[in-house]
Amino acid sequence: MSPALVFVASFLLLIFSGTLLLMLPRCRPEGLPPATWLEALFTATSACCVTGLNVVDPGTFWSRTGQCVILGLIQAGGLGIMSFGAFIALVVTRNIAAREAATFRDLLESDRLGDVSGLIKDIIAFTLVIELVGAVAISGLWSHLPLGEQIFYSVFHSVSAFCNAGFCLHAEGLIGRELRPEVWGGIALLIILGGIGFGPLHNLREIASHQFLKIFMPQKILAATGRMRVSLTTRIVFRVTIALLVGGAVVLFLTELGRPVAGQTIWQQIANAWFHSVTLRTAGFNTIDHGQLTPASKLIGIVLMFIGASPGSTGGGIKTTCFAVAILTLRSVLQQKSHIEAGGRTIPQEQILRGLSIVALSLTAIIGCTLILVIVENKPALFLDHFYEATSAFATVGVSTGITPSLKPLSQLALIATMFIGRIGAVTLMVALAGSASQAVYRYPDERISLG
Repeated sequence: MSPALVFVASFLLLIFSGTLLLMLPRCRPEGLPPATWLEALFTATSACCVTGLNVVDPGTFWSRTGQCVILGLIQAGGLGIMSFGAFIALVVTRNIAAREAATFRDLLESDRLGDVSGLIKDIIAFTLVIELVGAVAISGLWSHLPLGEQIFYSVFHSVSAFCNAGFCLHAEGLIGRELRPEVWGGIALLIILGGIGFGPLHNLREIASHQFLKIFMPQKILAATGRMRVSLTTRIVFRVTIALLVGGAVVLFLTELGRPVAGQTIWQQIANAWFHSVTLRTAGFNTIDHGQLTPASKLIGIVLMFIGASPGSTGGGIKTTCFAVAILTLRSVLQQKSHIEAGGRTIPQEQILRGLSIVALSLTAIIGCTLILVIVENKPALFLDHFYEATSAFATVGVSTGITPSLKPLSQLALIATMFIGRIGAVTLMVALAGSASQAVYRYPDERISLG
């Protein structure tokens, strides 16, 4: 099986298993009927695809057992069930077969086959450490609860934030808590770290380890490890991420500045602008009612959601590197260059084509989902809300203007399919469905066409 098909099959299996578990009577509070198949399927898909859209309130509709199932699905979906399988293989056998390592190298887009085992170990280590520290850092939000409840709420929301899932056990979300440091600092940082991607974090960890060893080990020993450098992917990821975070916060602050909100101070507006510049990229938490956003803010939100997080992360969207490739391609065209350059490197032509294909297929998926919602719901006044909802589903963000529970079943099924496509990746899904393709041994003559 191709890596793409294995990846798709693993998520389908995870969603199917999660749906069956959530339909068990124990996943609902005592005395209430079991969840319907659509409620269970929607919630399982949203959790596995780390989206956060909900047709029911996770804090009241599901029992503690159901919430634990959702937590497990978020963790498995955020890291990928295959990463868990690979980690278990490493623990049991201390190694991964070359064929399986090649599969993971393709899925994780690692440069070298030997990096795979180290990257998988780092993925698990980064996740456990960051989520544990994050749970402690945000525990003050629930200091008024008994210790057991405080621990569960802290762990649940830490995992949900790091995995960019956006599931919240409060019906109102985090509204009214924007000035709490646990929110604008703790949860926001968890979201950012989860959206950076394991590849760049692994790259920085290797460089830090190399620099540390240079102090204590002879230079002749370190020479065998080769020169460590910050990869082009890492540089692009951090530059684009910082630009989007700062730029998004400034623009959202300006578009919401004139909106009359009772009792909201300038510091609350700044905190809300910062937090939603972070969460709109992929996470789905909210400190304000998105239904009350101005049309300009919703359009800015759609752009941020469409770009999304970084490759190899727990977030969705077309990814920061793909966005950078599109911008670099435009710059190259304006400069009349035949190749794409960045950071003293030339980006291969096949990656340029793949990046532009991701943009085109992603736009197609979002427009298709929006079209279904508009036709099925037949509410022209809510067009922008439907566009917002479709983008949120595809980019696995999970923010909503509040229309999700009231959507018709066909619209909810369209959102389920869109969440799945967004988490898997449109190109990956197309490759999986197409199967293996033979390499062409010929090439037709070139002929220019008019592009306008």
